[in-house]
Amino acid sequence: RVEPDPSAGAPTGIAGSGSGAAAGSGAAAGTAASAGSAAAEAGSGAAGSGSAAAAGAGAAATMLIGVTAADGTVTLDLPRDHPSKVTVVVNGKDIVTSPVDLAKQGARLSIEAVWVARPVAVFDIPFDPAGVYYVESTMRGQYYRSQPFLPVATKGAQVALNITPRILFTFRLEAFVEDELMAFRGVFMVQNYSYIPYKASPDGMLVPLPRHFKGGVVHENNQKEVTVTPGEGLRILRPIPPGSFRFIAGFSMPSTRGRVDWGMDLPLGAWNSSVLVKKTPGMDLKLPPGVKGQFVPMNDGSEPQYLVSEITILPQQSMVMTITGLPMQAAWVIWGPRIAGVLVLLLLGGALWLVLRARVAPAPGVDVSGLKTRRERLLDELVALELSGDDPARREQLVAELERVWD
Repeated sequence: RVEPDPSAGAPTGIAGSGSGAAAGSGAAAGTAASAGSAAAEAGSGAAGSGSAAAAGAGAAATMLIGVTAADGTVTLDLPRDHPSKVTVVVNGKDIVTSPVDLAKQGARLSIEAVWVARPVAVFDIPFDPAGVYYVESTMRGQYYRSQPFLPVATKGAQVALNITPRILFTFRLEAFVEDELMAFRGVFMVQNYSYIPYKASPDGMLVPLPRHFKGGVVHENNQKEVTVTPGEGLRILRPIPPGSFRFIAGFSMPSTRGRVDWGMDLPLGAWNSSVLVKKTPGMDLKLPPGVKGQFVPMNDGSEPQYLVSEITILPQQSMVMTITGLPMQAAWVIWGPRIAGVLVLLLLGGALWLVLRARVAPAPGVDVSGLKTRRERLLDELVALELSGDDPARREQLVAELERVWD
């Protein structure tokens, strides 16, 4: 749009000659020049469109308006006898130039509008003073929602919606040696970057712990919301609210010959996590690729500890770490009780064998066949008395005699 310059006064009648053109640059850009006739171009693209217009001044003042064609150009016939202003309209916003005087010679004017390429959506909604609105989007099957906002009658609203990974998992652990175990404790945090609560499954969200962990425990303040699933990890029973949910828990890893093998599945990945290890003499850590550690001073003045920080791993991967050189008992402490136990069993077995042999072996000079015959006779007589129910005194006598014969 080209309009007369209010300070230019009446037309001067001075003739001029020349030509002008405008060329797009970036997402929306243009230059305009006029002398006799002029052409103006406003860039057009996925996020913007342009138009240009011109008007004369004085008694014969006229306004010329044109809309850019498919190639982004428009040509306007401009008067030469007075200064004019050029206005390029991009996305409803006016970009106004300084006055252009074509009376004596041609002039070239550059106009440029550039914006960062990003997804933009424009909605035209009626004003409702009682309405509360939010923006919602879907990406890769996940919902994202903005903060609620109130409309304003005199102007629109610009709302930013951050599209980041919907859920991020972070842990901050401390590790120390406890007898023949490596103990870990600290804070686990799940961040929800949407204003919609996140529910992983009807049973909640499982946070896997390293394989072969032992003795999982949850802080008493979080036990209504988090439980320990043996052999799997920690289960969050509630949906993850917008923002973040954090809890405190601990577990132990068994040490085999002074070595701990850490293998932790990360279905959500790990973001900016860390493990602070209280190292002992001879301890060594083999860390995941790209992860580094360093000794850091403690605020309480105690010995520096080994900090493994900036642990960032993509989802559906595992964190693997090996800790060696842990304290372990001397070999005799382990094998001594085992050997003693074996010897005790051998002694007990030998004694039992001697006792049984002594009971079975007949005394010297005893007729074994005669004893067997007598036992059978006494048993037959006892059975007959039991069936008839007669002579209780004789039955007792037979039982006593059988006991003597059997020994």
